[in-house]
Amino acid sequence: APVSKTGGCGFESLHSCIFDLFISVFCIEMRKEIIGNWKMNGLLSSERVFRDLISGYDASSASSNIARLTICPPSTLLVSFSSIASSERSQISLGGQYCHRSLRGSHTGEISAEMLRDSGARLTLVGHAERRASGEDDKEVALQLRAGLCAGLGVVLCVGECQSDRSSGRTRAVLREQLSRALDARHSCGIEFHEDSFLMVAYEPLWSIGSGDTPGSAEIAETCGALVEDARAALSSGVSGEVLSSLDISVLYGGSVTSANAASILSVVDGLLIGKASLQAAELLAIVALASVAEPAEV
Repeated sequence: APVSKTGGCGFESLHSCIFDLFISVFCIEMRKEIIGNWKMNGLLSSERVFRDLISGYDASSASSNIARLTICPPSTLLVSFSSIASSERSQISLGGQYCHRSLRGSHTGEISAEMLRDSGARLTLVGHAERRASGEDDKEVALQLRAGLCAGLGVVLCVGECQSDRSSGRTRAVLREQLSRALDARHSCGIEFHEDSFLMVAYEPLWSIGSGDTPGSAEIAETCGALVEDARAALSSGVSGEVLSSLDISVLYGGSVTSANAASILSVVDGLLIGKASLQAAELLAIVALASVAEPAEV
């Protein structure tokens, strides 16, 4: 079934999709990307935290190198936060924490990428470690990634290894496999980018999330450099060499990030995916300030 570059994706015939890639280059100005993942936290009363973020962030937004800030609240708060951001003319963006593989249909309790975008999101996470731990496999993540791109969202593909993989020296092999199954046309149904969509990869070692323990900056730099290389290799089966050579893949780090360790991590990555610390406006704004003075990473 033919696939439109500006709208429909023909989900009824996934395996007959054409492999066509339009790349929206992200962060042309080399601004760092900070994404706050609120997870299953936040009620309507949390609007005050969001307003505090708007007040602190927008006061500095005139700076050309201020890090781009995106908040991924629970889906129940997306419309409310989007309305607040719009009324305040805020530069803060919004995102989803997950999207279903289908754009619409009989899927009780689910949320689609189309719904996220309609609610004000510019991106969505897919493959977060906590969702993989709940049973989502690489095939499901690949379909979610494709759904997000087809709906015109940016997609942040999360990958990571467990402690035993790290201890046995299998980190790169595990991450390469996750990338391959999400991006390689031989494993997935193919990828198509809407004109507004983009792709980032977030490295989140499972053993680091919520533990307070993080890899050293040298280890993060080595791992993230390999991620860029392996992501390009995975994409090469479905895109032309010309398109692939022009592709700029941003790599984020996530896992026990705080204002105390953010500066060293930011020196080797394009941005951060932040969990618990993003729930506190002062802490998140401190990390944004550090990201806004950090030099571009060379990964």
